[in-house]
Amino acid sequence: MCPDRTLGMDTYIHFMTPPSAVCGSGDAPGLTFVTVVYEAELTMLEVQARSFDRFLPPAAVRSVYILDNSRRGMTLGRRRRVAGLFGRHAARVRFVRAQELVGRVDAGGWRSQQLLKLAVASLLGDEHYVALDAKNHFVSEPVSTFFVSRDGRARVSVGDARTARYRDQLERALDYCGLPRERMQWFPWPVTPFVLDACRVRTMMREVEQECGRPFAEEFLREWLWEFWLYAAWTLRSEPMEAVFEARSEEFLTIWPESDSREAAAVIDRVRTGQTPVLGIHRAAYENFDPSVVAALCSYWVDRGIYETLGDAADAVSRISAEIGGQRRVERRRELRRKAGRRTRRAVRWAMSRATRTGQHLGTRLFPKP
Repeated sequence: MCPDRTLGMDTYIHFMTPPSAVCGSGDAPGLTFVTVVYEAELTMLEVQARSFDRFLPPAAVRSVYILDNSRRGMTLGRRRRVAGLFGRHAARVRFVRAQELVGRVDAGGWRSQQLLKLAVASLLGDEHYVALDAKNHFVSEPVSTFFVSRDGRARVSVGDARTARYRDQLERALDYCGLPRERMQWFPWPVTPFVLDACRVRTMMREVEQECGRPFAEEFLREWLWEFWLYAAWTLRSEPMEAVFEARSEEFLTIWPESDSREAAAVIDRVRTGQTPVLGIHRAAYENFDPSVVAALCSYWVDRGIYETLGDAADAVSRISAEIGGQRRVERRRELRRKAGRRTRRAVRWAMSRATRTGQHLGTRLFPKP
């Protein structure tokens, strides 16, 4: 039994059913899944929920934690809608506000999302859990050993990270954990779905705090660490790769923001004929879809049974694009207010400094020293 579990947090969890009816403790079967979401991804979360109901049998899911990273929190109505779309897994869905896990952190949305994927381990038992992004959804049923091997090792994508897009972040994690950079030649990739061991995560967070003398959240953000690479590097300080991870050969297909229409259409064609059970579509990619890509995606969703009609699927794509655009406008206004506030503060400081200098000059003239 792992001794590092933080107790008492269940009082903050929003259950869509009474806790006694929720599978997710003791020797319950299945895996725990964790998704972090914010305002621009709520309809994407609904797509993910539909895919859970369509492709994951009840025995495959122990519990689903939805970490709400929105500023105001999802409304009760929206939580009920999302839980309902999980269908046969609805009783296992739990919603947790980000502040209830890590407090109010001074970090951008994606940085706090990374932190939350680790902090959620304080709510879990000693099981493995699968970290997802809202961009991920299932397109077929994964085999029972897709996420965890028969001998209990986490199955992750592994490869040569020396040419990785974010190699500097892996170097930072290796340096932080005292590992040689040569380890990059064969290292877990930081892509979702990513499988973590809750007990190892809690141990890592405790040891980081003991070594640095600061709360884990503060250290994680201060050192600009990335969640999956930190977890892998910290774990491999004391355990060999083959004892913790099993390399996964299946490919995860993702449509990224920089993907043009031709590349996006190619990913959809490949996922139709491939073996991967998970498709990823980055939120910003939806805004770049031309009508042909939208039609191909909607047709694929209907073929896979995620949506019943092309109209329903097209409406989901439209709502996703609208949420992304709306959130971008909100963030732009927020940034303009911050800039205006900085200009105002500078102007006030300048005026106060000028007034002080003027007052000192007048005082000297009116009351000259004898």
